[in-house]
Amino acid sequence: MYWLILRNLISMLYGLGECLFDSPLILDDYVDEGECIVFSSQVANIEHRLKTCDRLPSFEKAGARAKIFHDPKSLKVGIVTCGGFCPGLNNVIKGIVLTLENDYGIKNIFGIRYGYKGLTRECQFKPISLSARSVRHLHLNGGTVLGSSRGNQDPAEMVDQLISLGIGLLFC
Repeated sequence: MYWLILRNLISMLYGLGECLFDSPLILDDYVDEGECIVFSSQVANIEHRLKTCDRLPSFEKAGARAKIFHDPKSLKVGIVTCGGFCPGLNNVIKGIVLTLENDYGIKNIFGIRYGYKGLTRECQFKPISLSARSVRHLHLNGGTVLGSSRGNQDPAEMVDQLISLGIGLLFC
């Protein structure tokens, strides 16, 4: 188990690495690895970059891949909501849970309570289990059922907490 967490942490720092698992999604059109979207829309910037760079600045194209990095059968996922007033976060939580469970077959989904503070040793609130059933009416309430907080938590402590919880993927 620890090798999986370590592999995930290294991948977060240096890229995901090799995708070994077939996507559970059944699609006709997957995004190919290496597909990118050019960063600038201004012709002058693009012309300048073509003269001065080996490669144009770009973003990795979003979308489903045929091969994925995480094994859905064993992955444990966390969801954390942070910051100030945002009335639609329950909709986001519900959407993430439904996609993970229904499309990817992930069963271990947890909500981290009270923002990044929930990823500290001093937090007294344990993560709550989330499922399609538990979030079915969540969209009817504004805000976030998980709560949020502001503050500067130590990133190393939060990573340690994620490791201790066995969470390999965190949605913020």
